[in-house]
Amino acid sequence: MARTVLRPLLVVMTLLSFLPPHARAQDDPDPLTLLRPPFEKLARAALGRTRFTYIDQTHTQTFTLKGKKLSDTSQIYEVTYIGGLQYSKLLALDGYLLKGKELAEEQKRYDDAVRQRAALDDAERARILHIEMSRYNVSVTLSGLKVQYHNVIAGRALLPFCDCIMIDSTPLPGAPQREYRMWIDPAKGQMLRMNTTLLEDEGKDLKGGIISLMWTYIGDTPVVSHSHYDLDVLSDGKKVHVIVDHTYTKFRRFTVTSTIVPVAPVSKK
Repeated sequence: MARTVLRPLLVVMTLLSFLPPHARAQDDPDPLTLLRPPFEKLARAALGRTRFTYIDQTHTQTFTLKGKKLSDTSQIYEVTYIGGLQYSKLLALDGYLLKGKELAEEQKRYDDAVRQRAALDDAERARILHIEMSRYNVSVTLSGLKVQYHNVIAGRALLPFCDCIMIDSTPLPGAPQREYRMWIDPAKGQMLRMNTTLLEDEGKDLKGGIISLMWTYIGDTPVVSHSHYDLDVLSDGKKVHVIVDHTYTKFRRFTVTSTIVPVAPVSKK
């Protein structure tokens, strides 16, 4: 099976203690007002010059729809940048550091990436970055939530160091069919968690899949510390259940000298 890596641009949290959801009362704050500061911070982090290298510990399991395990793989990556775009260099597989033929193959993959990315123009780099950001909900915007979703305060959740407010966003007709639940720290204006539920098939990802992202903050810069994917997908014409966990650690900050703006690709007429 080809190696698939799901990665972002999330404070590992302890057991959540939920207060009962409630309908929005008259004195509740407006959901979009609460969401504005977190989304502004996410946008600045995505488009700014500050970047982080880090370690990605990945655990991927696949099952039949009846629950029989098909595969179980663990990988450790060093996530860095080549030509302004993220690159994941495999360090270990199933608990063992790469060596011999596997190490040589990974070095060749790295060398190939250096050559390929050196040949990219700014438009192609921006197109690739747009696709990468879309996969991790970075494409969700406050303006999109305002006009395409019904947003309500769903309740509160007690997390470490945060009396969070939960906000549910459900799509209106014609909007992308994804449902969001977001955990917001109103005191700090921070997004701490986002759950996404697919309400219809999206390519090979089937209806009902769940994607969960968690953020931690370095200063006031959000970085994804954990991501969880629980999806039914089409693989070689068959439906399989896939669970992928990423834990991101050892963040190291650096500053780039130029910024690639992730504009959406424009179709040629």
